Amino acid sequence: MESRRDGGEEENGGTFAEKWIPNVIISHRYKAQDTPARRTFEQALTGAFMSAVIKDLRPSALPFVASLIRHYTMVAVAQQCGPFLLPCYQQGSQPSTAMFHSEENGSKGMDPLVLIDAIAICMAYEEKELCKIGEVALAVIFDVASIILGSKERACQLPLFSYIVERLCACCYEQAWYAKLGGVVSIKFLMERLPLIWVLQNQLTFLKALLFVMMDLTGEVSNGAVAMAKTTLEQLLVRCATPLKEEEKGEELLAAQDKSFHMVTHDLVREVTSPNSTVRKQAMHSLQVLAQVTGKTVTSIMEPHKEVSLEEEGGRGGGGGGWREEVLQDMVPPKKHLLRHQPANAQIGLMEGNTFCTTLQPRLFTMDLNVMEHKVFYTELLNLCEAEDAALMKLPCYKSLPSLVPLRIAALSKPRPPSRALPSSSLADALAACNYLPQSREKIIAALFKALNSTNSELQEAGEACMRKFLEGATIEVDQIHTHMRPLLMMLGDYRSLTLNVVNRLTSVTRLFPNSFNDKFCDQMMGMDPLVLIDAIAICMAYEEKELCKIGEVALAVIFDVASIILGSKERGSQPSTAMFHSEENGSKGMDPLVLIDAIAICMAYEEKELCKIGEVALAVIFDVASIILGSKERACQLPLFSYIVERLCACCYEQAWYAKLGGVVSIKFLMERLPLIWVLQNQLTFLKALLFVMMDLTGEVSNGAVAMAKTTLEQLLVRCATPLKEEEKGEELLAAQDKSFHMVTHDLVREVTSPNSTVRKQAMHSLQVLAQVTGKTVTSIMEPHKEVLQDMVPPKKHLLRHQPANAQIGLMEGNTFCTTLQPRLFTMDLNVMEHKVFYTELLNLCEAEDAALMKLPCYKSLPSLVPLRIAALSKPRPPSRALPSSSLADALAACNYLPQSREKIIAALFKALNSTNSECRRRARPA
Repeated sequence: MESRRDGGEEENGGTFAEKWIPNVIISHRYKAQDTPARRTFEQALTGAFMSAVIKDLRPSALPFVASLIRHYTMVAVAQQCGPFLLPCYQQGSQPSTAMFHSEENGSKGMDPLVLIDAIAICMAYEEKELCKIGEVALAVIFDVASIILGSKERACQLPLFSYIVERLCACCYEQAWYAKLGGVVSIKFLMERLPLIWVLQNQLTFLKALLFVMMDLTGEVSNGAVAMAKTTLEQLLVRCATPLKEEEKGEELLAAQDKSFHMVTHDLVREVTSPNSTVRKQAMHSLQVLAQVTGKTVTSIMEPHKEVSLEEEGGRGGGGGGWREEVLQDMVPPKKHLLRHQPANAQIGLMEGNTFCTTLQPRLFTMDLNVMEHKVFYTELLNLCEAEDAALMKLPCYKSLPSLVPLRIAALSKPRPPSRALPSSSLADALAACNYLPQSREKIIAALFKALNSTNSELQEAGEACMRKFLEGATIEVDQIHTHMRPLLMMLGDYRSLTLNVVNRLTSVTRLFPNSFNDKFCDQMMGMDPLVLIDAIAICMAYEEKELCKIGEVALAVIFDVASIILGSKERGSQPSTAMFHSEENGSKGMDPLVLIDAIAICMAYEEKELCKIGEVALAVIFDVASIILGSKERACQLPLFSYIVERLCACCYEQAWYAKLGGVVSIKFLMERLPLIWVLQNQLTFLKALLFVMMDLTGEVSNGAVAMAKTTLEQLLVRCATPLKEEEKGEELLAAQDKSFHMVTHDLVREVTSPNSTVRKQAMHSLQVLAQVTGKTVTSIMEPHKEVLQDMVPPKKHLLRHQPANAQIGLMEGNTFCTTLQPRLFTMDLNVMEHKVFYTELLNLCEAEDAALMKLPCYKSLPSLVPLRIAALSKPRPPSRALPSSSLADALAACNYLPQSREKIIAALFKALNSTNSECRRRARPA
């Protein structure tokens, strides 16, 4: 070992911060050769990590795990870049063949890479709470390596970090959704925590892993893995593509950013025609994100990859002759193969990719019907739109398809970007995009009108969107419009032919061509027999498609509720609030429509969270149908039906299982985003209480994202309801509802500022800060009207601190800290007041007394550690990670610096905390 150290120092002399770091790709050869022993140790490490997640074992397990991680990180640094440099890492060795722990020239001990393998197992485990300890382990590894090597950038050059990327990204390629989710969580952590230059060097690896997650889980149960992969990919692109600040512009970083941007855009351009719909739409969205971040057009970003491949660039860089691979040139439009010779999903990919490229502004490609390949593609599009199903189903590529609708929509309509896609008027439809070709307009108009008159609602909606886009670049003669509309208008003569589909088609036509309808026609429509509604409902109930039965039930419920509102009750003189919908005495003997809401609530609370999607669809249908019948969204929400929806869906938040609570949160989020503001204001307090209960009940428990989603939803709810109204929205009723809701919600939040539950307490503080930012007020002015709620708590007056349970003591101390350190202060400590002096003395006692003395008190006997209490007495309450920055938050003792008679004792207590043997206590005392 001595000779190795001497050799290493001669070769790499200097400190760790100056030593040469080898650029090595680690393979299995670099691991300990005793496979059974290595596997056993890997399992032991994994078990230690798991014990750190268990609440009862955490106080003893976490320090042990942290010391293990620090030890193996230091071993890795020493072996890869230190005095104990192994031969395989020395200059001149062959990285691809050198053995890390071979029998000839390596250590006989355990290789430190086993630590990374154990972390990867935790990240890929079914119990996703283990991801937290995995993130902690990665953070410790990074911090220790950075301290030893002198900088974050040097730490990331270690071969250890290449292995971290390899093992954690491999989770994304596992079969199980939870392993993939662990890989996505890992990529998100590394992307956010590590230096930009390292992220740029690994961006393409991360991109491919995230796209594979989306591709492999399309149409499968993912429990949020796909959604998180999309969000993470967008954050990755934004971080890596954002122009560098002046002080960051180094030659190496600029070169790394340019290289990474080129490789990533090349990969995204290739996925624009992907057969997988999720990957394809995400690639299109990602290119739009890059365009927005860089200030360029999508066309200018895609232009370098229009023909020349990445491999040719590499060929030039290497000085040799490169080779060509045409990325889009043969695909937009397809040249080497006919559309119908491809599988159905590949056809949709080619059509939507063509739509995307030919409708960019400026265009990336232009259709020219004088070119044979372009004409063939255009003809195939027309055939898909015009041909009957029976004719198309004879072709081999369509025989196995259950429906041709997705293909027809792809031929007609624009590719739908993800819901969070950047707005882009350039996305159009494959046929309508040809409106600049005069020789093709007649056939395109006929195809679009055929889609508009389709009996399939999805195809009909796509036809409307395409026609609207076509009209932006071309005009249609009035005679042509009337010719195509005549068959539809003829159906209005007999109300028995007036189905839901016919009404939707008529609505689309009136939106597209409003000038084609005169006053006489509108008068005739208004005078139609109202029995047409009952007939339409009867048709829905008798229809083969059972989904229409739900619409019929909703319509019947709406009719009954409207009648109840107008007449006061079903029978004059009865009370609407107590009348029974289906009572045995005077009601119908049929099934009440509220059973529909009960079924939706069961779906939302079910363990399989994919059912939440159909629950949301059902709620959307209920809302849309009620709005159409009643004439407005606001009137629809007055129905008793919607009160029952709130009652049943919020009840999910009070169930015992985490998945039921998560379903309740998803429901609240949907209702809050979809329904009118006045209705949301009327139910805001109910939503707030349900969300806070979710946070309280799942504190320290497995939640699978339920708590995080509850926090996000609550913040969005507060922002929506507290945002000042625009001038056109300022009605007397809406203003009154907003004021009333704001008062009730702030009253509830102020009361939770001293909550014994840490999650609820911190969320209440954060929520008050959010309200302050949204309304442009101070937190103090928001809390002032509700000051009496805290009058006996800040500081405590009716009870001594030590007479409360430990969690209640922490709540009181952090609540006092929050209230007395606001700017301006909500409360002020006055040591001439007895209660204030008692509270101040108890704070000092907590900081100064020895553990042995405090542990004799009944309230502390069962505590494993007094550190959390001492920290609460010393330091500021931690707001959630997304909390608004606030310099006014200080600590419970340091906040008393305006009291001259207390300064000496406070200083002594703070210095004692600074000299504590507990690292957390020291760290929290520093800002105080």
